[in-house]
Amino acid sequence: QKGFIQRIVNENNLDKGEIDDLANQLFGVGVKQLNKMQASQLIEDLLVKAGKPARQNRWRQQSAPQQA
Repeated sequence: QKGFIQRIVNENNLDKGEIDDLANQLFGVGVKQLNKMQASQLIEDLLVKAGKPARQNRWRQQSAPQQA
């Protein structure tokens, strides 16, 4: 996840210091100290910031396809 955060930052020319500040504001720790859930939330926020669609359905349970 931390590698993916780095990739989003690099590919979208985001400021690393700004992203670390964002992690501190949201979670009280820098990017390197994030746990998995915090890193996932930061990734979602970065994708929105970069103008990419967030994967909001990731945490929602998918309903099974209905059969006729």
